[in-house]
Amino acid sequence: MRTISLARQCAVVAHFTGNFAARFFVALAVSVLTSVAAAQTAEDYRRNAIEFSRSKSWDQAIVNYRKALELEPGDANTHYNLALALKYSGRRKERSKSLNQR
Repeated sequence: MRTISLARQCAVVAHFTGNFAARFFVALAVSVLTSVAAAQTAEDYRRNAIEFSRSKSWDQAIVNYRKALELEPGDANTHYNLALALKYSGRRKERSKSLNQR
């Protein structure tokens, strides 16, 4: 929270003074804060995929399982769950590839 407060203070200074350095810092702070907030773990992607699977939104589940596997390629359960999502979505050829990668 302290970083956000500092970024706001710099934004006010940059706005009223036209200070280039302050504007640069604000842009940098906003960039860092948004990238940290957007970072997800493999577990986050797996949870999302499970929720999508429960609602039978197979395409979104598949995307999230694949993102989880990018972060943790050796996770056998995620490979299996991806294979199931591919099966239920009708993508049987992709399913066998996923199972063979474990």
